This record gives sequence, structure tokens and C-alpha cells, in this order.
Amino acid sequence: HIDMFCIEHDRLPAVERLGNLNIYREIPAIFYNPFSFEYKKYTRDLINRVSQSNYDILHCHDFRMFFLGCEIKKKIPEIPLIYDSHEYLAGYPYYRRSKKLSDRLKGFVIWNYYFLKEKKNLYKANKIITVSNALKDLLIKKSGRPGIVLRNLPPLTERCQTNCDYWHRNFNVSSDKKIIIHTGNAHFSTKRQLFLLECIHEDPRLAMVFLGSNNSLEDIKLTVAKRNFKDIFFHEQVKRSEITYYCSQADIGLVYTWNKKWKSYWNALPNKMMDVSLAGIPVLSTEQPELKNFINEFHHGITFNGDSKSSLKEGIEKLLHDYEPLKRNAGLIEKQLSWQLESQKLITLYNEFFKS
Repeated sequence: HIDMFCIEHDRLPAVERLGNLNIYREIPAIFYNPFSFEYKKYTRDLINRVSQSNYDILHCHDFRMFFLGCEIKKKIPEIPLIYDSHEYLAGYPYYRRSKKLSDRLKGFVIWNYYFLKEKKNLYKANKIITVSNALKDLLIKKSGRPGIVLRNLPPLTERCQTNCDYWHRNFNVSSDKKIIIHTGNAHFSTKRQLFLLECIHEDPRLAMVFLGSNNSLEDIKLTVAKRNFKDIFFHEQVKRSEITYYCSQADIGLVYTWNKKWKSYWNALPNKMMDVSLAGIPVLSTEQPELKNFINEFHHGITFNGDSKSSLKEGIEKLLHDYEPLKRNAGLIEKQLSWQLESQKLITLYNEFFKS
């Protein structure tokens, strides 16, 4: 059986059992404040509790959980420890964007504490999991530990099959316009944000939908209102299990994650690429190596330089010109990629540890 210890959630049960999976949503929010007394007390209690159980493998889902796993491994040195890093930790210095100096100083201290603690403990991992080959290579070089790529794919869910014009109907967009959809966070610089919005506003063939409810969209909403940009719309977040269905009713998926300073962004294979690709629609993406390799693998999109408005416009032209063959290729992806298939790598890894 599997016991999963998670951050507590006010809209989900504290304890849930699904077959052989036991979910304990009990880790408090104080878990994000590693210098507090409550953090030390809670983690000490959890470490002792887990250490007294007869587990065969510790699978730690992100760097905070990895730190707990390292403490447990001190007590049970023989237990295999998996660091499921997802990203490259040094690549997310969000605190620098805070307007308050005190928050930036606090963020600097906490994040550097995380960086140093990860570096100190990486050698304890028996295996590292991440989402792209580029991140795997960085983490292997940093840690000296073996790693595998486990792409963060959603479960195979139903695409829209009939009456697939939700976006046109919902926003009253004429049927001759192609709908571009962007999902999730939108971390654009002001310059890149204007590149994108101006390209949509200036092109009578296009309309744009931002699907999500996070704070990163607020600046874009203000810019759209201030400049009176047309055919750019915002839709609240939908359930994770419904993203494929809604994306499949758009015409083009946009993946714009261009930031050379953030190694995680530059080397990642983000969720939004998987969302729009598995929806069976052509993709317009920035040309980071991993994204470009992914599109070249399935031949279902066009890439562009995220620092250049002319490159973005050229990418749009190429995609519209080759739209039908790109759409046909995109429609085949779900037969080759899904979590049902990708998860076999994880099962194989578990079996290797069980055998040893």
C-alpha cells in the first residue's frame, strides 16, 4: 500500500482512502516557514512517525518534502530515497518581484537557505526524477546521483467531440477567427506582454483566451483594459480534469515561458505544453531547447524567439499557413503520450528498488 502525506486543504478531507492509497492531508501551512518553532516541532513529530513505520521506499515530491526524507533516511539509512524535484530549484527567485523590501529580504534568506540545504543533501538521494532531459542533466551534474525523466502528463481525458465551439459562443467571437488559448500562470515581462497583446489585437484572424484565475493575469487584464485591446478574453480556472476538454475547443495553444535567467523556465517542459498538445491542437511556443525538441518530435507546432515581436508574428504566419497538417499531427499525440503510459517508468523504478 501507499501512504501519502500532503499539505492540508480546507476543501478536501483530512484523511482519504482510495483502494491501497491512504492520503493524509495534515501538513500545516507553517511548513512554508522553515525557521519557525512550529515548523521544527511538526516536522520532528512527522519524521519520528514515518521512521517507525515499515516503509520500503520514500518518494519525496519537491524539495521541501525531500528535506523531510533526508531526516528520515538518517534514522533508516537503508531505505531508498527518491527526490522528485520537478524543477531546478535555483530557477524560481519569485521573492525578487515583491514590492516590499522586507519581503525581498525575507525571501532572499529563505530561498538561499533552501538552495544550500538542497545542495548539502542531494547526495542522499538514490534516484532523482525531473520533467525534462535538460533539467535531468543539470541535476545529475549538481548531485552526482542518477536521474530519470518523468514527464508531467495529465491523465488521458476526453477531448470535445461535438459542438466544439465553446470559446466562440462564450465570447461571441466570429467563426472565421482562430482562438489562441493560454493556460495557467503568465509570467511575461512588460515588453513581452505587449508583443503578444499587440499581435493579437492587430491581426483580424485571431482572438485570445487566457484560461486561469491566478494573480499573474492581473497585469495583463489591466493592460488590455487600458489600451482597449480587442478580441482578448479571460476565463476563470476550470477543474484540472477538464483542461483538455476546454483546450480542445480552441484552435491554437500558446506556450510562452521565455526567461533566460530562470533555469527552471529555460530548461523545463511545462504543464501548459502538455495540456495543449494532448488537446490535439497546433502549438505556438517559445523556442527553448526542450520545447523545440518536443515540437520537433511530434511536428505539431511552430516555435519563435520570445524576445522578438517580428519572430512571434512570423511564427503565427507559419502556423496559420501549415495549420491543417499541424492539426493532424497534434491529433495523433494522445496515442503516444499519456500519464497511463508515462507512469510505467515510475512502476519500473519502484520494482528495481523492491528487487534490490
